[in-house]
This record gives sequence, C-alpha cells and structure tokens, in this order.
Amino acid sequence: MITPGEFLRFTLDPLRLAILGRASEGMVDVDAVSEALEVDRRKVLGEVGKLRSAGLLDDQDRLDRDALRRLAGS
Repeated sequence: MITPGEFLRFTLDPLRLAILGRASEGMVDVDAVSEALEVDRRKVLGEVGKLRSAGLLDDQDRLDRDALRRLAGS
C-alpha cells in the first residue's frame, strides 16, 4: 500500500490524475484516454501500469475504492 505522500505525488501528475478520474467512472479505456488527451498510447499504458502497481487500480483498471479507504484511514 502506498503512503499518503506517495498518493499525493501520484496525483500531482496530470496524466495519472486524469486516468484516476476516468477510473472513478469505470474501467479505464487506454485508447479513449490517449485520444482525448492527445497522449501516446504507450505513455498511457505505462501510467496505468504504475497506478496498478501502486494498488490504486484493480486488475480490470478500475479505481480500487478499498485502497483509497485504507489510505484515508492511515
């Protein structure tokens, strides 16, 4: 699990913040994010991987709300 400070660093990146916003609505569509933000697909995939590794996205690229609850409680 990441620390509150690590979470803050993750959300200071505009692309990761946008991905988390999309994930709060459902599964992240990498192609849609890439097109909407005019960012290379590989860059979006890399950031999704980082968010998944940090435990903020589940294995279906949805926001892990339980992880956020644990983070809020720390």
